[in-house]
Parts: sequence; C-alpha cells; structure tokens
Amino acid sequence: MGIIDLGELRESRVLDVRPTRSRLRVARRPLWTALASLLVLTLLAADQTGPGRIAAVVPAAPTARVFLAGDLLLVAAPVAGTTDGAAEVAAYPLPERPDRVVRRPAPRWRTLLPVIGDLTSVEAGAGAVLLTSRGDRQPGPETVMLDARTGRIGWRQPGVVELDDTERLLLFQFSVAVPTVRAVDVASGRALWSTPAPGRAVRYQVRDGVIDRVVLLSNDGTVELRDPANGALTHRADLDYDVSSGEQRVEVVGDLLLQIEGPTSTVTAYDLDGLRRRWRVSLPLASYLESCAGLLCAVGVNGGLRALDPMTGVVRWSTPGPATLIAERGDRLLVLPNRRSVTRYAVLDAVTGRQLVELNANELLSSDDARGPLIGLRRRPGGRSVVVGLDLAAARVRTVDVITGAAGGCGVGSGPTLVCRRSDGTSFGVWRWSV
Repeated sequence: MGIIDLGELRESRVLDVRPTRSRLRVARRPLWTALASLLVLTLLAADQTGPGRIAAVVPAAPTARVFLAGDLLLVAAPVAGTTDGAAEVAAYPLPERPDRVVRRPAPRWRTLLPVIGDLTSVEAGAGAVLLTSRGDRQPGPETVMLDARTGRIGWRQPGVVELDDTERLLLFQFSVAVPTVRAVDVASGRALWSTPAPGRAVRYQVRDGVIDRVVLLSNDGTVELRDPANGALTHRADLDYDVSSGEQRVEVVGDLLLQIEGPTSTVTAYDLDGLRRRWRVSLPLASYLESCAGLLCAVGVNGGLRALDPMTGVVRWSTPGPATLIAERGDRLLVLPNRRSVTRYAVLDAVTGRQLVELNANELLSSDDARGPLIGLRRRPGGRSVVVGLDLAAARVRTVDVITGAAGGCGVGSGPTLVCRRSDGTSFGVWRWSV
C-alpha cells in the first residue's frame, strides 16, 4: 500500500501511487532534481494567476458568509446597525477566462433581505436562487426566491427547499399545525400540489439526481409513497414502527426503506416498490446507514463501517477500527480512519473493503454536490497552499496549482472552483481551473 502526500510536487502533474522508498531514486538523477526544484520555485514565486487559472477577490465583512450558486458567488452579511436579522446579499459573477491579473469583479446585484435569519442552504436552478433560513424570529424555516439575473425577490414561503436536477421544487413545511409537502413553480411560487405530512417526516428517493418518490412517514408506522410530479398516492402500508420515542429511525437509501430499531440496532429493509420486507438483520450499535458504492454502509456509534449486501443484508466486509465515510465515487470509498488524525485519509475498494492507498492532507474539501470535485489543500510556509485534486474512482491524486492568501473557511464548487477567506480578513479569494 502506498502513501500519497497531497501537497507534494513531482515530475508529473499526476502523483503516481508508489511506496515512499521509490523517492530515493531521485537522488541519483541530479539533472532531473535540479529541473524539478526549478519548477517548484517557479510555482511558489508566482503571485499572479498562472496559466489556466482564474483568480478573483471580492470584499466581505468578517461576519459575512459566502455561497456558490451556479455561476454566482453570494456574499451574505448582516446589515450594519440592525439587530432584526436583516441581511444584504451581494452576487458576484464567477470569472470565466484565464488572466494574468487578479480580478476584482463588481457585484451583479445587491438585495436587502429583511429578517431572514441564519442562512442554512442556497440552491440555484431554473433562473432562480433559493435561500433557506432559520431564525428565532421565524416560526420555522423559510425559503426566499431571488431572480438570478437581477436579484429581485420573487416570493418567500415557509418551508425547506428540495430542488432536483429537473429543477422540480418541493417545499416541506413543518412549522404549522398540519405540516405539508408541496410542489411549487419556481418562477411564480404557485403551489402545483400539496398534501398533509402529519408525521412531520419526509424522505426522498433520488435516482441520478432526480427525485423519484416522496416518502411520508407517520408516527404510527404508516408510510405513504407519492409521485413528485403530481403528488398522487402510489402506495400506502402500515410498517408497525413507532418513531415518537426516538429509539426507532426510518431512512431511505437507494431503493430501500430502512427501519432501525432501538439500541441493539435491528435493521429491517423494505423494497420501496410495494413496501415488501426484503430482509431483517441485527447490527449492534449501528448509528445509521448510507449508500457506499452499490452497498449499504452501517456506521457504528463509536465509528467503524460494515458494508452490507443491499439484496440480502449480509455483511460483506467491515473495517478493523473506527472509520468515517467521506465520499464515494464508482467502486471507491474515501474514509477517515481515525477521527483524531484529521489529516490522514484512506481509499478503500468498495467491493472488498481493502485499503488501496493512504492520503495525507492538511485539509480536504468536498462540494455540497455529492458528485462534485474533491479538492485538498496542503499548507506551506509563507501563506502558500498546494491545491490538489483527488480522482477517487482511479485512486489518484494530481497537483493542480500553488496559490497564496487562502487563510481558511474554504468551499468548493464545480469547475473546480475554490473559495477561501483571505488572510486580510476583509475579503474572499476565488480560484478557478479549467481542469
């Protein structure tokens, strides 16, 4: 098994997976050593944008938060001199073309959002930006729609937003006497259909980024399956569970509805097609289950993974010690083997659980998009950071760039796009690569 240092620059922009001892061969090649050193020094000396890189700086107060939404960077900050939760949102267009000069774009628009509370999520689609917030002055979560081109407020409604790849918008409202799930036209806010959700719990079955079913859970064990296109009831069954005590949980993973019971963690799996029971197994101290590259991963209360066959519930493999699942791509899993050592990660073969390679990074960033890029940062002296991209499916890491001024609070978007607070504390840096 090899170890990859996510910040090391080598002769290729792709870091090959080899044992550490193979690096000793470099000492026998003085010409190559000199050339490689010159390359590193050239990269570290670059204060302007490098070839293929796009860089920008946007101003932001120390209390501001930033969100990536489509081709916009949103900077949200409380309005100075107010205490009612009012916030101003400024939208900056993400730069598109490489340039040797760091750009300082003007905002496309600014919008005042009175009494919005704390922003919890931002979604972009169908020409709109959807901001969901929660605050003490609100009876529950609220979603505001802004026109992505102008920033004009289109509508605001109670509820938590769910927007899939078809740009179908669903709102789950649980702050009223009778909680509801409703589908809303993004442009107008008009309700397309609505149905009560008395159990105050809703799950979604998602296939390839599209909501395929809406699953409503009642406290008395009744499950309803509804068509997200029109809200029509497609199936109802009594599964005889009771989630009111908090000792039972129900989740949807893939094409299964999973019922997890009590501290012994007996798990019962039902097919979402017809809600027929598929299997029942005991998984002591299982905290929750999630998808892991075609299998089900049961995550232990004290850490550790057990991979189950979703057809039978049979445990295919387990980790020998604590492990936290970070991401999945193809038949590869990225895990954190030891939560006390947050700089070392491992790539596992999902079929066997065998560790393929170990990764070392100061900071690993993942996108809110489960299919988004995996970017790592390796801090260097002088405020410089080596940016690396992880191709998890190929268990391969490659150096992307060396940047300056990234002080923390980083996020990742498509492209890839990297956003970090700068060391001056009054701005955010934006870096984009056409890779």
